[in-house]
Amino acid sequence: MIATSMHNVDCFWLLATDSDGAYLGALPLIREQWCFLKRYLSMPFGTYGGLVLAQGEEALGGDLVRALAGLLADSGAHSFFCALAPRGRPWSEDLTSTLGRTATLETSTHVLELNGDFDAVWKGFQKRNRAVIRKAFEAGAVARVVSGAKPARTLYSLYRRQARGWRGHSTYPYRLIEACSTYSGRQFAQIWQALINDEIHSSLLAVYDDHEVFPWLMGSTPQSRRTGINNFLLSELIRDACSRRVDRVNLGGSMGDPGIEHFKRAFGAVKTPAMQYVWDSRSAALARRAMRFVRGR
Repeated sequence: MIATSMHNVDCFWLLATDSDGAYLGALPLIREQWCFLKRYLSMPFGTYGGLVLAQGEEALGGDLVRALAGLLADSGAHSFFCALAPRGRPWSEDLTSTLGRTATLETSTHVLELNGDFDAVWKGFQKRNRAVIRKAFEAGAVARVVSGAKPARTLYSLYRRQARGWRGHSTYPYRLIEACSTYSGRQFAQIWQALINDEIHSSLLAVYDDHEVFPWLMGSTPQSRRTGINNFLLSELIRDACSRRVDRVNLGGSMGDPGIEHFKRAFGAVKTPAMQYVWDSRSAALARRAMRFVRGR
């Protein structure tokens, strides 16, 4: 899906198998290329990546990292990036000992644990947040799940309008959003919309796995803050997650913005440490230092 939505990326896996060809471990990789520059990511766009190992095969992690090191060297790559889920098993020792010049960056996300009981989760919302959600409901707000190209275009339009004011954010291509919302295989993404009087005021793209839902991309009208409809829409997604018996909602990081962090904490989400690993080639490391110097950091 990513490869068909982005023109400058390739997707593949590094695999570890037994003598019969059964999979024992894997590392998902995305290769981005601009002219002569190559960057590898274990999953892009903030999605968690890293090693996937069969139970009892943890020792294969070192073998896969060594295979990654060989790939980076043979391809002349300039960098590698991986973000690990909060509950992901660290493999920094394998990275630093095998790759060298690996930076371990501490970051955070906001996780809301669920127990299948929305009423209990609702009581964990901050009092002001509950009042805002009730206000949107009383104004006639309704939520719905939709799919297809038209809802994808609506979401993207709302998102692009807001993203113009975001610092340090590169806008995702529309093709990727459309591919997520029209994928015909196992459903993993849904577009949610919140409406008042049949007018769409807020929309988000939520990504699901067996244990977690991640509201990945959101856009809304300028009136949404006044009506509280963003809070309402997220509350309805959480209600649905409880009914699905999903373990948790991952609301993502705050990019250092106190307002975004406050919004996520208003739902009872807990700031949770997460890790990012970055490897740079010697030239890329020098270029990164030069950029920091220019920016005065």
